[in-house]
Amino acid sequence: MRGLLITFPFFHCRLKYYSYIAVSLNIKNRTMKKLAKYRENLSYDNKFIYSYGTKVAEIKGETVVKLGYWSVTTSKHINYAAKELNKKVL
Repeated sequence: MRGLLITFPFFHCRLKYYSYIAVSLNIKNRTMKKLAKYRENLSYDNKFIYSYGTKVAEIKGETVVKLGYWSVTTSKHINYAAKELNKKVL
């Protein structure tokens, strides 16, 4: 992997290398789960819901709290995940 990254300019090389490490660490520390309907773009772990790889909602007890204003598609993802997890959306 390092040999492939050396072909990029030094600044890009460092950014890509470090972001690769961060992604690898996140995957090891979290158990990401998928839901049936939006399998490719929707996932969750014990604390958060992710849409297209972006953290979009937090799971707090029996509720799901949106972390901002989102597009129609992302809102559908959040609502679907909450329904499947038997939680209410705030």
